[in-house]
Amino acid sequence: MKYQNKISLLFTLILIGLISTGNLFSQMRNITGYELVDDMKIGWNLGNSFDSLGGDETAWGNPVTTKAIIDMIASKGFKTVRIPVSWGEHVGPGPSYTIDPQRLSRVKTVVDYCMANSMYAIVNMHHENEWLVPTYAKEAESTKELLAIWKQIAEYFRNYDDYLLFETMNEPRVEGSAMEWNGGTEENRDVINHFNQVALDTIRSTGGNNSKRWVLITPHAATSMDIVIRNLAIPNDPYILVSQHTYYPYFFCLDTGGTAAWGTEKDKIDMDLELDRVADFWKAKGIPVVVGEWASIEKNNTAARVAHAEYYAGGLRNRGMLGIWWDNGWTGDGGLAILDRKTLTWHRPEIADALIKGVNQPQSSPFPGYDCSALPEWSASTVYSAAGAQVRYNGKMYENRWYTSGENPEENSGSNEVWIYIGPCAGGLTPDTPSPTPVPDITPTPVDRIMGDVDRSGAVNVVDSLLIAQYYVNQIPAVFYPEAADVNCDNSINIVDALLVAQYYVSLISKFPC
Repeated sequence: MKYQNKISLLFTLILIGLISTGNLFSQMRNITGYELVDDMKIGWNLGNSFDSLGGDETAWGNPVTTKAIIDMIASKGFKTVRIPVSWGEHVGPGPSYTIDPQRLSRVKTVVDYCMANSMYAIVNMHHENEWLVPTYAKEAESTKELLAIWKQIAEYFRNYDDYLLFETMNEPRVEGSAMEWNGGTEENRDVINHFNQVALDTIRSTGGNNSKRWVLITPHAATSMDIVIRNLAIPNDPYILVSQHTYYPYFFCLDTGGTAAWGTEKDKIDMDLELDRVADFWKAKGIPVVVGEWASIEKNNTAARVAHAEYYAGGLRNRGMLGIWWDNGWTGDGGLAILDRKTLTWHRPEIADALIKGVNQPQSSPFPGYDCSALPEWSASTVYSAAGAQVRYNGKMYENRWYTSGENPEENSGSNEVWIYIGPCAGGLTPDTPSPTPVPDITPTPVDRIMGDVDRSGAVNVVDSLLIAQYYVNQIPAVFYPEAADVNCDNSINIVDALLVAQYYVSLISKFPC
């Protein structure tokens, strides 16, 4: 009678779960940041929609975001959608800075579209530089609004599971300043560290699932410059990811007057070296990286963009990083769209397919290093007046773009800086030496499967039973691994599997039929 009562209770819970809109299925998994990033696979940005200024999500020419748009992204093989959101124009005055409820509701609708497709969603703060100013003079005022907005967002989404992530800011910087795109000042970087900590503390303070929600923090302007990443303060928190934007190489990816060609062995070597630089730095700190924005603009060069997209996507995944393509919806010259949201057709299906192929068959070019034996060591007292001067510094090879003197190559290298990082010094190869044939690297090992553990929590319990029942009636859970659900091996997932899991949970059975 005792066991029968337990089964009756569990069956009642299953029925309640099937019609409930509560939090029975909002579980937080016990996984590492690297496992999370690996599962997020490849992403797509809903750019120039909720981040548009001067009106609603259609202000910059994109249509209202529909479930059909997100369904197309999911069906292509993308696992993550980043939802950039500008909140500042949709809040009331201080000190409450109340967010327009319709704004929150619309963002929630799109998040739910992602959840319905078992996709990850990233919600951030975007284009807030008018009021979020990283200077000591503006810090106190900016912090008040930052805290108020994040408190409301976090409370609103508190019960969502870990398929929803938060990103504290997007490209924080002082607009129009001399150092806006060149690493910022020490003051700018320091205040950005404060902003990241305040946003994180506010999110954590709202409790619920937010106590373990993964949060992305970003450095100055989200760049990967050495001086920027070295000065990003990492909060003492186990659920942190770093967000960076890496349009590499800049002259191919974003410069309308730059090159339209990409794909030589030298191009691949350079990309590998750049990705190694970023990945190695953060791996040493144990922090997974999300490249929240990258893409290449339209220059009537689809073949080169396809080669770049596949190689870059695979290179990120090889190194345990996540890439999210920036799609701004613009399909003309200089555009970054691969999906035409107005016609619901793939504008550049070749690039979309290349992204998916890249993460499923990741490759990179092994490269032992350059022969720097004949190069001079960089000297602070030397004037490098002509572009193209090559030097050694800390075991690395650099080349200057223009006149320079006294500018340390390690601290002044990047896509828009005087020094270009060529690569490590070793191996005796010259910069023009072709790389060996690309070989696949090993991607992170997936979480082990336990039969009946359909949410991969590490244990079989009543939640798994409820999730199977929900799946059976076509209410697809946000987190569900069907390969663990067919516990009687009859090649179907149904209510029998849910009841068997319930019986296992209360020890009526000690193992499943298969």
